[in-house]
Amino acid sequence: MRIVILLALLLCAGCATVQGVANKPLSDGATHVFSSDLPTTLADTRRAMQDIGLKIMEDKPIEGGHMLVGESGASGWSWGEIVRAIVQPAKRGTSVRVVTERALATNVTAKMDYADEIFTKIGQRLGDFP
Repeated sequence: MRIVILLALLLCAGCATVQGVANKPLSDGATHVFSSDLPTTLADTRRAMQDIGLKIMEDKPIEGGHMLVGESGASGWSWGEIVRAIVQPAKRGTSVRVVTERALATNVTAKMDYADEIFTKIGQRLGDFP
């Protein structure tokens, strides 16, 4: 029984949490600036995350913008990922900054970057990204 508990603790030692990803520095992640306003870009970011299969777990205003945190959940191939998007006003539109973390650090089959997929979905909605 002790071995089972020890193994469970070791596996979760490398686990990412929604709160842990939400608390990462706001400067972390890949960034793209869209030419649209904050409310439009925020709505499109929310829809883009949902369109690619992320379940929004946190959706809240932060100082100078808005934070969305979603998770992909486990599948037959992966323990899933946690993805944070920070949406903030920029000089020429609105910036979206995306950071992705594996739900389990040792999960080699996890998708390590959702940024391009999210940016593409937002851009398709806005008509300002290929």
